[in-house]
Amino acid sequence: MNQNSSEVNSFQVEVKDGRVNGRDVWKWLESKKDYSSWVKEKIKYLNLRLDIDYWSQSPLKKSGRGGLPRLEYYFTIETSKKLGMIANTERGNQIRDYFLFMEEKAKESMQQPKQLSNAQFLLQMAQQAVDQENRLSQVEQKLENIEQNQKQATEQLLALPEPQVEARKMTDRALIRQAVNSYAGNNNMQYDLAWRKLYSEIYYRLRINVMYQAKRKKCSALDILEQENLMTEVYAIACEIFKK
Repeated sequence: MNQNSSEVNSFQVEVKDGRVNGRDVWKWLESKKDYSSWVKEKIKYLNLRLDIDYWSQSPLKKSGRGGLPRLEYYFTIETSKKLGMIANTERGNQIRDYFLFMEEKAKESMQQPKQLSNAQFLLQMAQQAVDQENRLSQVEQKLENIEQNQKQATEQLLALPEPQVEARKMTDRALIRQAVNSYAGNNNMQYDLAWRKLYSEIYYRLRINVMYQAKRKKCSALDILEQENLMTEVYAIACEIFKK
């Protein structure tokens, strides 16, 4: 920037929410036109968009001689720079350089790292330690719950009565199908609902999601159970939940 800070600050304006009052720019440029004509001409010349590049607003208080409220115009900072540039005067250049100077100051303040006092640093470290301890406690609680569920599932599985293997002549796969389909038929239930009931119980007791694995491997759920050598356990579960 060619001008120093004192020259830049010769033009100063209040910026609220990123908006600049057009009347302040008009006064600084010392335009010979009345404000209303000047601002409408610049809006048309720069092809400015309402509610994007500029805003118009009627103040609550009326104009000086009992007339209608005068309309105020507010411009974005970028538009205000353009107004200074098209003025092609020394004062117009000062408007442009003022906003460039303010933007540079804002960028510098954002780039400077925020320094923490010793007390703030210690407080931050203490809070991080507390957060980490809370996370560890939550993980430990989840692991404890998983272990407890696995223990209960194992105890329930061991408590199941041994199926009458010697009386069976069909395969485990066929017997499971027979148990599920018989249950569904006797209870007027859709077959897929009966199978879902069995798969849910398998997931709860054996911790294996057969429906998901079957979909992923593109095979049947019973194929997955056979691959895992779980057909005997599954048949025992089917006998229990589908018993008459």
